[in-house]
Amino acid sequence: MGTVIKGLQEIKIGEAQESGADLEVSTLIKIGMVYKETCEFLQDDPSVTEFYEEGESFPFESTEEFGPVGLKAEIVVDKPDVLSLIGGIVEDGNWSIAEGKSVKKYVRFVTAQGKDFVAPNCKMYGKIVGKLTSKDILRVLVTFTPNSVENGKPFRTIDKEVAGGGEG
Repeated sequence: MGTVIKGLQEIKIGEAQESGADLEVSTLIKIGMVYKETCEFLQDDPSVTEFYEEGESFPFESTEEFGPVGLKAEIVVDKPDVLSLIGGIVEDGNWSIAEGKSVKKYVRFVTAQGKDFVAPNCKMYGKIVGKLTSKDILRVLVTFTPNSVENGKPFRTIDKEVAGGGEG
């Protein structure tokens, strides 16, 4: 039996790799603090087309078209410069994410256990969520949409990097 993948520790990004190449973890930048229990996979059920013969109750053939996998996670903005990495604007310590700009990055979802996930050529955009109350903190909801790559899969698991370099 393989290792169960469990828990998200952090999300790291680097320059988008349309080739599909993987980047060393040491070259990636952590994007804020991931707000607890907010990272989720997004994938619609497949679109199914069934072909029937006249008078029959069951199809003689069916095809399925699967949608892409995406993810969403809420980020606590602990350093304003992080916002410029996910499509926001930072000027003189003040920031804005309201312009709705998307960016493409290499994204690594570092898990607590098992393999990590990577999207070498991933489109990202953020929007502000939360309430301005004494019991809530401001967060940015980031949507991650893996885009196609020249080699390999656009969203896949990868071995964790072990201390001292290399994959483990």
